[in-house]
Amino acid sequence: MSAELFAPKKTGIARWLPWILIAAVLVFAAIFPLIVDRPRFWLPNIGVKSIWLGIIAMSLVFLNRYVGLLSLAQVTIAGVAAYGVGYMMVTLEMDFLLGALVGIIAGTLAAFLIALIAARTRAIYFLMITLAIGQVFYSWASQSIEITNARRGLAPVLKPDWGWLNLNDITTFYYFALIVAVACDDHHRSGDRADPVNRREPVDEQPADRQPRAGHGLLVDAAEGRDRADPDQAGDHVEADLAGITAHLDYIAGLGV
Repeated sequence: MSAELFAPKKTGIARWLPWILIAAVLVFAAIFPLIVDRPRFWLPNIGVKSIWLGIIAMSLVFLNRYVGLLSLAQVTIAGVAAYGVGYMMVTLEMDFLLGALVGIIAGTLAAFLIALIAARTRAIYFLMITLAIGQVFYSWASQSIEITNARRGLAPVLKPDWGWLNLNDITTFYYFALIVAVACDDHHRSGDRADPVNRREPVDEQPADRQPRAGHGLLVDAAEGRDRADPDQAGDHVEADLAGITAHLDYIAGLGV
């Protein structure tokens, strides 16, 4: 059972401080378009970019909280989804909704394929393989003229105008992105409210012999259980990990990127 069930309840300012900080951030985000001197610069380059980077960071928190994994390929997954939208709308001249659907499918498929490779590694090797995958994608995307238009990218990606919602207006687009981010955060927090027991305990609240290293997950914990049960075989597992990461890197290098 989670240690938080037995933790002393916060009182006074400590109890309300997280909510105060959240409220302050939301108020600042809501009035941001009203306080900047050049909205056409600040909103797309700072406001919207901070929002989508925050959503990617949120996925890192979600992954680490529930399975104890720290991936360095999250931006790669977002990039695949973005290129899916751009390719459909710019190259094939399709509708925005169809492009968004293809982008979601492409990002989900990329996450699945990355997981198939990275799930066979652990600890620092998990970080290395996800970093390597991200670098491979970056190298390919910056050179593939036919699909990604190399470093120039796919542009312009026309925003839809549905009459009642015109995303071509930068202020409207900013608030639309902000609402999406808040919805993602609420969905993230709803998992905690619905199933607080199955969350992994924070590292500093776990016993010393159970504290995971970076990149550990549930399957890794089971593998380490075998190591603790039979210390003589621990070296074999390390050699297998090294062989596995080498094989994966050789395979990626063989893709010709």
